[in-house]
Amino acid sequence: MSACTVNTENAYKSNHLPEFNHSLVQKYTLFNVPSIDSLSSLSEAQRQELQAFISKDDMKDLPNRLKVAHFINDKMVNFNYEGRNSTISESWESKSGNCMALALLTYSIAKELDVYPVFQVVYASPVLTNITADLLVTSDHVRTFLYDEQPSGHYLSGSTSTVIDYFPDRFDRTGAIVSENEFLAMFYRNLAADALLLQNYGHAFFC
Repeated sequence: MSACTVNTENAYKSNHLPEFNHSLVQKYTLFNVPSIDSLSSLSEAQRQELQAFISKDDMKDLPNRLKVAHFINDKMVNFNYEGRNSTISESWESKSGNCMALALLTYSIAKELDVYPVFQVVYASPVLTNITADLLVTSDHVRTFLYDEQPSGHYLSGSTSTVIDYFPDRFDRTGAIVSENEFLAMFYRNLAADALLLQNYGHAFFC
C-alpha cells in the first residue's frame, strides 16, 4: 500500500469523487452485507413471541422500557457468550453471540415497542479474542439506556431510564455516548473484522 498527499485547496474546489480503484476491489462484486433494515426488523414469528411475553399478567402493566429489559433478561438465561457476530435471528434462536449481538437484539425490541435506546461504550480489560497472521482482535462492549420517552439533552438529564449492561465487570470503565448511526456502524465494523480475518478484503471494504 502507498500513501499520497492531497492539495487541500484544490480538493475542496472539486465536486467529483476520485475514480474507483478497481485494482483493489471489484466494484460490481456482490457481498452478503446485511441491510440496516434487516438489523432492526423482527420477523412475524418473533413479533408473536414478544407479544405473548409482554401480555403476561406480570408484564402487561409495566412501562415499555421495563418490558424490553425483562424480555432481554429472559433471552439471556443460559445465553452462550461467543466471540462471533450474530444477526438478530441467529442470536434470538440460538441464544448465543457476543455483546454486540445482544445490544442489537435490544435495539430491535426497543424499536418494536417504541422505546428509545441510548448506547454507551464500555471499556473493559483488553480481551484478546483472536490472532491470525498479523491481525490481533480485541473486544470491548456497549451498554444500553432505555427510555419510554425521547430523552432531552444529556442522558443523565433526569429522565427515568433502565440500564442493560450485558456482561458487566467491576473493572469496566464507561466511555462516550454514541449515536444510533455510530452504534450500527460498530456492527458493520465487526463484520469487516471477520472478513479481514478470512482475508476477504473486498467483503471487508464493503462492510
